[in-house]
Amino acid sequence: MTMIPNYVILLIIGTGLLILSYILPVNYDWWINFLLNLSTGIYGSALIYFLIDRSIENYQKLESIKRERIAYNRLRRPLSGIIYLLCLIYKATVPEKPEQIPNKFNDVFSDDFYENIRTLDFYKNAPVKPDQSWFRYIQSTYERIKKDIEQFIDAYALNIQPELLENLEKYLNTDIFTLSHYLLSLLRIRQKRGESGPYYVFGDAQEIMREHVEIILEVIKEVNIILEKKIEMPQNVFKDTTAPIWGSSRGNGAITGNWYPITEAVEDTQDPLQGA
Repeated sequence: MTMIPNYVILLIIGTGLLILSYILPVNYDWWINFLLNLSTGIYGSALIYFLIDRSIENYQKLESIKRERIAYNRLRRPLSGIIYLLCLIYKATVPEKPEQIPNKFNDVFSDDFYENIRTLDFYKNAPVKPDQSWFRYIQSTYERIKKDIEQFIDAYALNIQPELLENLEKYLNTDIFTLSHYLLSLLRIRQKRGESGPYYVFGDAQEIMREHVEIILEVIKEVNIILEKKIEMPQNVFKDTTAPIWGSSRGNGAITGNWYPITEAVEDTQDPLQGA
């Protein structure tokens, strides 16, 4: 049940007294003057209550925004980490350096991005030291991101907008996290079989990645409404002096569609050799 604000109650009382002062007979001068003065005082009190309520409401809004801003700042690391990883994949799989360096999300995540990622050879080295394959790098990155987001939800679920919470939960349930969780197991299976590269995990996963990107961009859009310093496209990743080299992880073999052999991977979840 919604409570009626004090100033509304006072306005009703003051208006009632004012009306009463007008309907009293003229020989009730003392009562009429008394009621007029009283109603005037009540109107003044109603104004004071109104101003106090507005001040409290504005303070509570500012405090709520402050709490949201503190909470949303905790999302900066995982969200920036996701974008950075995707930009690395973009740079490693684009056929050649573009004439115009991307500076907006839409510049990277076009239809060409989802086509180019099909060529990512997971046996090639990711742009990190010590050397490790894309199998290991993508799995470890997504595991860290998932953990950070889950910890954020546990700590700040009550301080964020329901729409954001829903999108974060939806994001964590995208198939990309299932796929990345078993990357090293897929590598182990191939090692046991004596198979080697190239291997295109994203060979048939354009729609999986598209869903993944669309949700995370929506999350970033919501978070940027609150953040003073917005999450933007990282520019340093596109420098020629920053690894990877443009197109350096594109495979040379035929792209296969066997991207999701989860049944076999689930049977063997042990970590393969550390040098992978």
